[in-house]
Amino acid sequence: MKFDSDEDEFNYYNEYAVTIDFSVRKEYANKSKAHRYITSRKFACYKEGYRGKDKRDMLVKKPRKETS
Repeated sequence: MKFDSDEDEFNYYNEYAVTIDFSVRKEYANKSKAHRYITSRKFACYKEGYRGKDKRDMLVKKPRKETS
């Protein structure tokens, strides 16, 4: 399916999810390196886990970028 905007896409999936009694959230997006527009996006159930806080954060001098 194609949508006009990112928000239209999110609203479509969220309206569907509400009819089944759950909600969705945006997990990540893949962007075109050449044109910098979103080529695909993953939505996840709102209950799918988030990354927990790392107990080693205080010990890291140069933290790496967080991945999903």
